[in-house]
Amino acid sequence: MNLEATAPAVIKIRTVTLNPALDLNMFFTQPRLGVLNRETSSYLEASGKGLNVAAALSAQGIISTAIVPLGGPLGEVMRGMLGDVPFELLIVEIEGFSRINTKVTDDNSGEMTEFNGRGGRLEITELTTCSTLIMDGLVAGDTVVLSGSLPPGAPLETYRDLVENIQSQGAKVAVDSSSEPLKLALTAGPDLVKPNQREAEELLGKPLLTFGDAVNAVRNISEQGAKEVILSLGKEGVLFLDARGTMLFTKPPEVQALSTTGCGDALVAGYLFGCQQNWSLQETARYATAMAVGRAKISGPTFPDSRLTEELVRKINVSQINEINFNHKLLD
Repeated sequence: MNLEATAPAVIKIRTVTLNPALDLNMFFTQPRLGVLNRETSSYLEASGKGLNVAAALSAQGIISTAIVPLGGPLGEVMRGMLGDVPFELLIVEIEGFSRINTKVTDDNSGEMTEFNGRGGRLEITELTTCSTLIMDGLVAGDTVVLSGSLPPGAPLETYRDLVENIQSQGAKVAVDSSSEPLKLALTAGPDLVKPNQREAEELLGKPLLTFGDAVNAVRNISEQGAKEVILSLGKEGVLFLDARGTMLFTKPPEVQALSTTGCGDALVAGYLFGCQQNWSLQETARYATAMAVGRAKISGPTFPDSRLTEELVRKINVSQINEINFNHKLLD
């Protein structure tokens, strides 16, 4: 992602969510296993990481295109819920059934437990249709965001192949996934990847116990092929590495988190927003982190607007890597 301080250019952003879900978000006071729990509140959301990125961008005034396959009864429900989204929506009809995810949050601690469905099978012909929509009209300078897990039927190499095809058109590509699809995508040299702490640990096969471990993880992921890396460490902060090898750390303020769903997607959207404005890495990292914090402060399926984000930007601390304590222990 080019962060040279020049006049902003108009680029097209496309997000891809191959395994979307109808999210049932339920809130309880100290929920327990093995007994009846009664919710204090709940809401349904047509969700997926790419859809979230598109929604977060629209809250900042950037209109993107979201590509999503939908099928079955839940797919119809999601289609209805997505009828008035503030971004362009391209739906691929599939024979399989879209999935449902259940997210249970403790009102007191804010801790969330997730139960995710696998998703309906995506046939190769349906994947080809998605790929055609991704590539149609793509030009140099455009950006494609490949987000989330792969559904049954999609080869593990799907993101790797898409990265190669997208970059062959001169466009940039960000990958926000995990496990083998992320590992394979790295071999194609994506422009940006954004693992969280757990995903980085899984990718590298070892725990990240300290800030020093996290810094080394970012460098390791870069060596595996990513041109730029964002490593989210939850409440601890975020590490950013750009294509020139500059690494920064952002520390968010302490806030009462009403929801952690979509915070990582807001982080990606904020980074893309900064890139589109041709801001410096420091400005972009601060704004991206502010968007993630803003999302945490909001209950329900909405994202922070520019007013809230700019208010939070002033509260984000940015440090050079040599200014942080490498021995600081990370939260589990």
